[in-house]
Amino acid sequence: MKRMKAVISMAAVYAAALLALAGCSSGDSDRDPYEVQDGVFKKCDRDVSGEFVIPDGVTEIGEKAFLDCTSLESVTIPDSVTKIGDCAFSYCTSLASVNIPSSVTEIGDYAFEECTSLESVTIGSKAYVSFHGCTSLKSVIILDGVTEIRIAFSDCASLESITIPSSVKKIGVGFNNCENFKTVNYDGSSEDWEHIGGDSFFDKDKVNYVVKK
Repeated sequence: MKRMKAVISMAAVYAAALLALAGCSSGDSDRDPYEVQDGVFKKCDRDVSGEFVIPDGVTEIGEKAFLDCTSLESVTIPDSVTKIGDCAFSYCTSLASVNIPSSVTEIGDYAFEECTSLESVTIGSKAYVSFHGCTSLKSVIILDGVTEIRIAFSDCASLESITIPSSVKKIGVGFNNCENFKTVNYDGSSEDWEHIGGDSFFDKDKVNYVVKK
């Protein structure tokens, strides 16, 4: 019996270690439907499904707020939100699209890690964000008015295009294992594109540039 308890104990320690090594590990398994404190959306029940509307007045989506909400398909983020925390939507494997409003000025690490059903993202704010393991992501649209973007794509095997407005003056885009990326849609002149250094982030031999002006 003592030997069995020791084996079970070691298995528990090993499982905990695996979670600790993950980019975004789970917290407590028991959750209330959702919790908001002082304007921060703290957590949501992992059983939430379909569309979820974040209440008006929320200013921040907290760390791991929707972590492992595997049946969440879409989320409405109000204009009152200014920050999306680390791991906020990680492993939301049914989440298909996200619109990030212009009010959001900060997006945390791993915010959309392993959102494997995510097909499109619209970003309306200056953003420093990474998309890792979003294997269904096909397009990213940056809205007019955004002046600076820093985006990293890793293991986004379906990513095909990104749309960048002429309002963008600073750009940083990184790709790793995005073998299907084909098109940059830039809503500005070729001179503007050269000025912001767009060519330094995209391989001319592999990417089709669509410059409207």
